[in-house]
Amino acid sequence: MKIEELSISVNGTDFVLTQFEKYDYADLLEMAEMPHFVSTGMNVESDGFVSVQKRVRHYLNAMLDSYLSGPYRCLGLALRNTNGKLIGAVEFSEIGMIDVNDAYMAYFLHPNYRGQGLAMKMVLTAIMFVYQQMGVRVLRTAVDTDNTVQQILLRTLGFEQIDDASVKGICCTTVAEVPNVKQKLLFKIEEKSLLSTLVHRAGLNF
Repeated sequence: MKIEELSISVNGTDFVLTQFEKYDYADLLEMAEMPHFVSTGMNVESDGFVSVQKRVRHYLNAMLDSYLSGPYRCLGLALRNTNGKLIGAVEFSEIGMIDVNDAYMAYFLHPNYRGQGLAMKMVLTAIMFVYQQMGVRVLRTAVDTDNTVQQILLRTLGFEQIDDASVKGICCTTVAEVPNVKQKLLFKIEEKSLLSTLVHRAGLNF
């Protein structure tokens, strides 16, 4: 299934969300090697055993293998500027694994494009797509405890912080006892709040 480009405009500048391509490796690696690069999805920090390069390659392969059918669907959407350069992404995994209309969401954005509302537009556009085209009605995610910017964005979109005990799913398991892994805060948005967000912030019409 070929996904058509999803257009985004911020302050007169155009961007598109589209599928990942093999040539995206260089752009992903560039971001991953930036100091203090923050991502809720692309886990690229070297642990001393696996290099950043191999982690980026593994991430890209996973995004290229996105599949929209079967019992455990997943989807990766790449954000590109007018030159086609990859500057961010939103990914949805575990679609239908926990509940029929449930999915885990993660995203990241190039540091040079932050602070202009693009992350909000990117995430909203991606959520609108999976809501309309894939039937996703509930979303889960996890954010580093010190990443207040992403926490604010999620709360603005209607996500609520939840306890470990109330979450099922591999991606949202607690990491408190795993060495060298940052503590995570878990967030979730239910169908009613998700619909309200799409209607009032993304202009969803029925």
